[in-house]
Amino acid sequence: AQEERRQADESLRGAAHLAASTEARALTLTRALDELSGAGGRAIVGNIKGVLGSFLDLIEVDTGCERAVESAAGASVGAMVVDGRRSARAALAALRREGGVGLILPVAEGEVATPSTPKGCRALRTMVRARRDAPAHVTRVLDALFSRAFVASDWESGIEVALANPDLVIVTLEGDRF
Repeated sequence: AQEERRQADESLRGAAHLAASTEARALTLTRALDELSGAGGRAIVGNIKGVLGSFLDLIEVDTGCERAVESAAGASVGAMVVDGRRSARAALAALRREGGVGLILPVAEGEVATPSTPKGCRALRTMVRARRDAPAHVTRVLDALFSRAFVASDWESGIEVALANPDLVIVTLEGDRF
């Protein structure tokens, strides 16, 4: 009977350990999903003056170009867009105060230089625009984020263009990024 009790206690400890590690993993995955979608940051900074909204809620993308835009934007797909330096600081301060994390995209100050389009590519910026009801500032955020992003016709030419132009972001419509 004592041996059975010892085995049961050991099984119980193992199950408790498994439950605790599973709960920790679930919390970590939930946090990662919130960060990726911007939900955690959105809840904390959404009502701060100067916060224009979540990046994805403020843009429209040409049909068939979604993967290319997502690839070029990277983590910015989960970002909150703000109207300038002051609101960016307020948003980041709120995130730190609440123990949150988030990506903040401020409106670009000054002119955004646009390099020449590499041969065989199209400017990605022409495939994405601010929604009609989005604040005018969003266009400047898109200019800054995508001014150096270009879409290659296929991954083979994308690699070649990227090697010749390491300062540019080269993507394909399928979502490859170089």
